Amino acid sequence: MSSEQLPGIPSPSESLGDLEVSKLFLDGDFSDFRRSVTQLGKAGHTFSLVFLMKDMGKTDLEKKMRLRKLKAILEDSRLGAIVTAITVKGKPGEASIEPNVFSSGVEFFEIHYSVAKEFLGKEVTMKVERKIGSVHPKHADIVYGVNYGCIPGTMSPDGEELDAYLLGVDEPVEEFLGECVGYIHRLNDDDDKLIIAPVGQDFTDEAIREMTQFQERFFTSEIIRK
Repeated sequence: MSSEQLPGIPSPSESLGDLEVSKLFLDGDFSDFRRSVTQLGKAGHTFSLVFLMKDMGKTDLEKKMRLRKLKAILEDSRLGAIVTAITVKGKPGEASIEPNVFSSGVEFFEIHYSVAKEFLGKEVTMKVERKIGSVHPKHADIVYGVNYGCIPGTMSPDGEELDAYLLGVDEPVEEFLGECVGYIHRLNDDDDKLIIAPVGQDFTDEAIREMTQFQERFFTSEIIRK
């Protein structure tokens, strides 16, 4: 290892992914981050950094200060040529940074998670991925008692589209336009589940529990209504 190479940083013949480089910045040693990115850039690497806003700090002020520090580092034109884009993922209303602050040519993208409560009482189109009667692809003991899928074009905190249960439809379907009558908020998992039903039809909390217990029995949750 050369005297300039930092411990734990790949040699020019090795590869370091976007998320690993992002973590170098989040670890807080900005000098190491700058030198590491510079070294990897000399080896021909370019990066599109991805950050979760919640990892930027505990308060809005901490998040904004961390983003300003990232801006200051990337104003270095040499780093701007290595880091091609910044994507920050967070909940609506979290600290953010204006898209035009990076004068070094780095593209900036801000992605907000879809919040389940925004869909309450609204008609939405659901894509069914696991049909009623099907078996979970990884857990043979889970048989889907209802159609289950997602809302296309959304994003939940786990990076996937927002999940949904379809109640009141007792046959397999590919997609369904229905009304969101509530959602299951998991207290021990960052993954809410919308409850979709035919427009004008509703279910008691007890009925929702019974129809979704095939999967929700593994989690602690509460049912949220409008």
